[in-house]
Amino acid sequence: MWSRAAAIALFLAPLIAHADRYKAAFDTVDHEFWRPTGPSASDMIIRVQGDGLTLSTRCFLSGLAFGPDGDGISFGNNEFVSSYMEDVSCASQKSAFEALKSSLLTAKAFHTSDGRFILKGENGKELLAAEPIAAKGFEFQELAVVSFRHAGRLWHVKSLSGQNPDLAFYNGRIDGSVGCGGADGTYEAIRSARYRIFLTSMLAGMCDNLDRSMEQVQRILDAFNGVREFEKRKDNFIFRDEHGHVQIVLSPVVRGAKP
Repeated sequence: MWSRAAAIALFLAPLIAHADRYKAAFDTVDHEFWRPTGPSASDMIIRVQGDGLTLSTRCFLSGLAFGPDGDGISFGNNEFVSSYMEDVSCASQKSAFEALKSSLLTAKAFHTSDGRFILKGENGKELLAAEPIAAKGFEFQELAVVSFRHAGRLWHVKSLSGQNPDLAFYNGRIDGSVGCGGADGTYEAIRSARYRIFLTSMLAGMCDNLDRSMEQVQRILDAFNGVREFEKRKDNFIFRDEHGHVQIVLSPVVRGAKP
């Protein structure tokens, strides 16, 4: 299992990453998930979000914040995005993960080329190159929660708190928000199109219309959690329970041009 501190960290990340010294953004042509091209990082996924990125493997997760530095760029640790898998098999991978992260902290230049994004050090040496990961089913994209099942019928999500419920599924992780505070969870494939989902919320209560918002949050969590059958229906992603009842409807988040 992932450390509980990681769950809280993921919610705090967007707040911390916007500190004055890191006001900048990656131009990654609207791609959010990337995979390093080097063989030593084959298990790693990079998630780019505005002025920071998250390095994620099965075992580890760590955040870096990005900002201008004269004519170049600089990275800093985002200590509020950090977690580890409590699994003995992960111990041997920690040194390689930390070495790559330390290398990226020396990055001084960034650009995109032939669909890849590339980070370079002070001497122009390439530190990392990554290719975009295409959305696959419900994975590797941001998804808005459109509706959820409660008391025998589907309810359309209401904007009660000023925070829209949207989530991302990647590397067996779920993060985002279910409408009030942050959300963190896991998903595991049991067989083709069947998944075991566990989702929880953190720091709930940091929103408007607290009572009604929290009621909707709990209903969304209840609809997600358990063994769910997945199907794609037109532009939507559907999760059903073992009786075939639709529990959750998700839809890709459509945003304007990213900075």
